[in-house]
Amino acid sequence: MSLIDAIEQLKELAPKASGHLIQHKDWNTLIRVLGEYGISLSKHDQDLNALHGEVRSLDKQLARVATQLQDLDNYVDKLDQQIKPLLDNYRVTMSCNKLAYAVAEQCEITATVTDLTGHPLPAPYPWVDFITTWGRLSAHGAYNTRSRAGDHSLSVQVNAEGIATVVLRAENSEGFTQPEEEQVSAVINRQMPEIEMTVAQAIMAAATPTDNWAMQAYSVVAAEYERKDSMAMRTYADTYHARNPEWQLAPTGPSYWGTWRDYPATIIAMAKPATDRRTPDGVRGSASLQVTFRDWLWSWSHHYVEDTEEIEVVVVEELVPIFDRESPFEAFEDLFQEHYKEGGIIGRKKYMSAVKKAVGRINPGADPYKQAAKEQIRLAISAQESAEIHGSAQSGSNAMVMEAHIGHGKQSEAVQHSVHMVSQEIVESRNVQDAVNVLEGRMQAAESVGRTINANLTQINDNVRAINPLDENSLRANVQKISADIASLKANIGQ
Repeated sequence: MSLIDAIEQLKELAPKASGHLIQHKDWNTLIRVLGEYGISLSKHDQDLNALHGEVRSLDKQLARVATQLQDLDNYVDKLDQQIKPLLDNYRVTMSCNKLAYAVAEQCEITATVTDLTGHPLPAPYPWVDFITTWGRLSAHGAYNTRSRAGDHSLSVQVNAEGIATVVLRAENSEGFTQPEEEQVSAVINRQMPEIEMTVAQAIMAAATPTDNWAMQAYSVVAAEYERKDSMAMRTYADTYHARNPEWQLAPTGPSYWGTWRDYPATIIAMAKPATDRRTPDGVRGSASLQVTFRDWLWSWSHHYVEDTEEIEVVVVEELVPIFDRESPFEAFEDLFQEHYKEGGIIGRKKYMSAVKKAVGRINPGADPYKQAAKEQIRLAISAQESAEIHGSAQSGSNAMVMEAHIGHGKQSEAVQHSVHMVSQEIVESRNVQDAVNVLEGRMQAAESVGRTINANLTQINDNVRAINPLDENSLRANVQKISADIASLKANIGQ
């Protein structure tokens, strides 16, 4: 019987009415119940004794714990004094809209500074020193800023919400004004005509620089580059080219046509209290963030310069009549300089490439002079291209090197003309010489006749003097001689 059963049976024995006799079974039940109560009480007494022993053991343990707690309280007090300065540190977090950008896009970076519990700090508000390993930093919004040389660092004071914001741009954008950068940014964020993407999104989505999406983006940029009423994109692309001279050496270096050139930029934000900036203050919180910029200008420049098929057709039509002129060099120079001045640095390279290819397609005929003129023009363009590669003509509006080579052609042309004139004069001199030779022969013949006539006249004169008018025979003989001399003279004169 359990104690619970005993309690239930005990309930059945009571209550009893007056005069009701207790039966033996009720008595027996009562005895069993009381026995069970006794057994339970005995066990409880044993348990209570055991519990008293455990309580005494716990008392000893609590005494030791109390001593340890006191030691811990003392340690915490000391630790609190040591940690308290660390509680003045800040929690710094950084964020941006995305982690990958196309060159000419603007990356807006936000740093949030709070206390260690995440609450904004009271005034005076701390400053955040932004430092980037690549690219240029500029202020964004109405913040107090302290500029640094080179645009690789910038100090910004957080606002009441603990926020400080800066803008990161590509490294090649140095020197451009904010309106110019906004114009270029507007182009790169322009909606594409045939796909539901902006120019920047198409570039970032393209797997390689020769991907179809990239090519469509290049077309939009090329059209903007060639605009004459807006020079922002042309200036931006030309400046990039001028600052990256290895652009022309790409064929001898790694191939960048199969993969993009992505530049990583690590931006570090270090928060400091708002004290005198001349005083060195320890950083109370810092964070870092890394983004990448995709260099699409590199591959676009190559594609733009080599895409000359349409220009070649026009140039061939313009050049063919030039070789029929008396002075092809001067006509070519005027035409070339006119188009050369219209383009930017990259545009001039494109035009020179087109002209060089167009000249190669022209057949000047069998005339050696025209063939020599074609070769001289080709060499002049190659010389100008070489000058552009080495940067000697990047800032000029005239193709001076080509002009010098064309000048040699003009000089050759002048010399050839002079040689032609001299040749004509030589031919004319030879004709005169022949005429002189004929005349000289005639003069010599006339001189011989004159000498013969003079001899005949002398002989006639002698015969006349020999006449004796008193002697008939003398007269007759001398007259006959004179007649013969006169007949001989007439014969010589007739010759």
